[in-house]
Amino acid sequence: MNDERISKIKNVLSVAHKQGERFLWIREIARRANISKSGVSRYIKELEEQGAVKTKTNLYGVKEVRLADI
Repeated sequence: MNDERISKIKNVLSVAHKQGERFLWIREIARRANISKSGVSRYIKELEEQGAVKTKTNLYGVKEVRLADI
């Protein structure tokens, strides 16, 4: 089940990149993947440990997520 959610998140990020978006906020990933925000942030931590995504916090304290191979 976790693998399914992780693949949903990766898919959302790759589609966003193909559409020209450099990064997405966790809130937007949650909305597009239909997963709770806390669930998305948990899976993002896992993906970041694996090296699949990179995150940074913007000036307003919002975490921005992008694929690592971009």
